[in-house]
Parts: sequence; structure tokens; C-alpha cells
Amino acid sequence: MEKLDDLPPFICKSAAEMRELDEKVEKLVREIELRVVAQVKNLKKFTKEQRIKYYKETQAMYKEVDKLGERKVKLAQKMYDAVDTHIKEMDQQITDFHEVQRKKYKAEHGVNPGTSNSTDSQRRRSNMSSVRVDKRKKPMDAKSTENGPFVDHFKQAPLTSVDMPVDPNEPTYCICHQ
Repeated sequence: MEKLDDLPPFICKSAAEMRELDEKVEKLVREIELRVVAQVKNLKKFTKEQRIKYYKETQAMYKEVDKLGERKVKLAQKMYDAVDTHIKEMDQQITDFHEVQRKKYKAEHGVNPGTSNSTDSQRRRSNMSSVRVDKRKKPMDAKSTENGPFVDHFKQAPLTSVDMPVDPNEPTYCICHQ
């Protein structure tokens, strides 16, 4: 948790709040355990009304622990959603960037189909002569087309939106193991 300063403020604030909630839950659980041990030791000394009172107080404490746990889960879900949204925005920006680069490359190298003039044919001849020289120097594992070399570098990887299953080895962040 040392590197929380590098994260966005919302994530830092949420992580700090989650840590506080976790400390409260642990404190309440320890208190409940001590109460139950004391109650079991003195069970015969208490009247029925006292036992019911202790039971209801303990039950109320467990409900408080449950509420804090639910709050932590909601907070973690908000954090996850914020990070997921940010990742999707970044994916969209990368897609847009690749599209701009592809258009820029096509504009610079005249890759539009059906356009031919003397300068294009001269470029092709010079490219062909340089390709012949390059054949001797390099193996042909780099793709090139008749319009320009390395057009395939701008192919967009398909983005798939898949709902990933929960990794069983992923660490849990609270004592409720959710």
C-alpha cells in the first residue's frame, strides 16, 4: 500500500476508507469473541433475561459487522467499476489513435486505391529497386505491399468484451473473504 500516492484520488480515498472499515470490523469481531467467551464462562450465573439480553447485544454487534462488510463490498465494487471504466476509455483512445495513425499513413504514402500518377509510379519503381537490394540483406519476414512497406503494422487487434471469471487465487481484501 506504499504506492497509493501514485493512484487517482478516488482510488486512494476509497482504499483508505476500506482500510478504516476493515479495522472497525476486526475490532468488533474481537470484542464479540471476548463477549461470547465471557458469556459461556458465566452462563450458569446469568438469569434467563440476562442471557437473552447478552444474546441480543451480540446479535446486534454481528449485524453491525455485516453492515460494515456490505459497505466494504460496495466500496470495492465502486473502485472496480471506476478502474474498469478508465480501462475502457483508454482502450477507446488506443483504437482512435490507431485509426488516426492508419489514416495519416495512408495520406502520406498515397495508399488510396485507384489513384495513380507519374509520381506514384516513380515511387513504386524506386521502392522496387530498394526492395531488390533489401532482399539480399534481410529475409522476407516483414510484409510489404505494392503501395508501401509495412502497412500491416497498423492492423487493429480485435477488442473483445468478456466477463472474466473471478480468479480463485486473487487475494481477498477483507475478513469476509468476498
